[in-house]
Amino acid sequence: MPVRPILSFPDPRLRLTAAPVLRFDADLRALADDLLETMRDAPGIGITAPHIGVLSRLVVLELAPGDVRIYVNPELDQVSRETIRHTEGSVSMPGVTDELERHARVRVPIRTSTGRNGARRRTACSRSAISTRSTSSTASSGSTACPASSAIG
Repeated sequence: MPVRPILSFPDPRLRLTAAPVLRFDADLRALADDLLETMRDAPGIGITAPHIGVLSRLVVLELAPGDVRIYVNPELDQVSRETIRHTEGSVSMPGVTDELERHARVRVPIRTSTGRNGARRRTACSRSAISTRSTSSTASSGSTACPASSAIG
């Protein structure tokens, strides 16, 4: 589980489209482990494979200590009309944050690193960390300031 180098903005690879994961094997689980160690070292609460130059739709989140979530091929399929504003950062832009407006709740169909199907309901705080749908550059997954009371489901 090595810590991998994180691409820094404005590296052009951060704007490339991440491909869906097709193989759910030991290599995928090893990549998820590497992402977790890299994210913790950054430090951050979320990271995507494109942040380390791997153009796969893989996300690792740890919104609370020890509560690690691995999402494969996440996609937004339902969003609330309600929005909230909060501060977000990115592991690719250490020390840079901005206040953004996001949907307060989203439904995100995912697969686990073993290929099992699932769906997660999340707040805007975790939604920011899994926004790899179109390009990796939309994934804000660094030191996002999320109120503890905002986590749901």
